[in-house]
Amino acid sequence: MNKKEKNNQDSYINKYLIDSFNKLGKPQADLVIELGKSQPYVSALVNGKKKVGKEVAKQLHELYGFDEGLILTGEYKKSTDEQFKEQNTFENLPINKQLEILHKENKALKREIDRMSIMMEISFSTLMAHFDIDSPEEKHKENEPKSKSKAN
Repeated sequence: MNKKEKNNQDSYINKYLIDSFNKLGKPQADLVIELGKSQPYVSALVNGKKKVGKEVAKQLHELYGFDEGLILTGEYKKSTDEQFKEQNTFENLPINKQLEILHKENKALKREIDRMSIMMEISFSTLMAHFDIDSPEEKHKENEPKSKSKAN
């Protein structure tokens, strides 16, 4: 393979990666977590500026259904560009892969909710202390109507 053919093949692989990541529609922060790679590496990968090794190609195939052979060799299993157009979407992945992806996303979202809850609690307690405001529970107890007892 001469240099020109190699460059064409590399640009073809890069285009495949760019299009595949765009179709995937995941933020780079999620990809960093799921792939276990650094942010600069994932950024270069998503933008088609990084060559992909066997390990990462396998991860991309297992996690997102990317064509491992195409990433490594630049050749489709099919002889036409149809496969490129028919990339695996989430719905086309095996159910166990879908569940795995959803489980990882769910865990990440739960961590984010917990983090945000803690930050809100800290912020509100600081505000309440600064302005000497009672907590809503204490204020609510003061405003409760007193029960009227009938004394006959």
